Amino acid sequence: MGGMHGEAFTNFAIQECDVLVAIGARLDDRLTGAFSTFASKAKIVHIDLDPAEVGKNMTIDTPVIGDALLTLRALLPLIEPNEHPAWLAQIAEWKADTDQRDVLAQETDDLVPALHLRQLWHLTNDGDCTVVTDVGQHQMWEAHILPPYQAAQP
Repeated sequence: MGGMHGEAFTNFAIQECDVLVAIGARLDDRLTGAFSTFASKAKIVHIDLDPAEVGKNMTIDTPVIGDALLTLRALLPLIEPNEHPAWLAQIAEWKADTDQRDVLAQETDDLVPALHLRQLWHLTNDGDCTVVTDVGQHQMWEAHILPPYQAAQP
């Protein structure tokens, strides 16, 4: 997750990337900060079902209006496989340098939301559940602490 509530390494990657594909994203100021400096090195592709959202807050290099699933299915055959080991290594380095999850390794009797969220996750057979949040600080804790869902590969 990027933006003001996101991870530092994600924001570094957004600022240094050469192509940014935003799918169903609002691209609002909570993600972008100053619109004029957001992903300034990148060509931005914005895919959204709602034409009013594309380019609403900032200039988009390639607007794509359509259902995300159908659009991605149509685009996928046009993309040639390509690996970027140096780029992935740079992102991994940023992530290692900025990781703040060491709180999860601490032993404490204090009420620490991150620890309790992680304990709940373990009690659900390591994420064999659906997590739904409202908006607020607990949404940020969930986004930062619980591992993202990994769909089974066919």
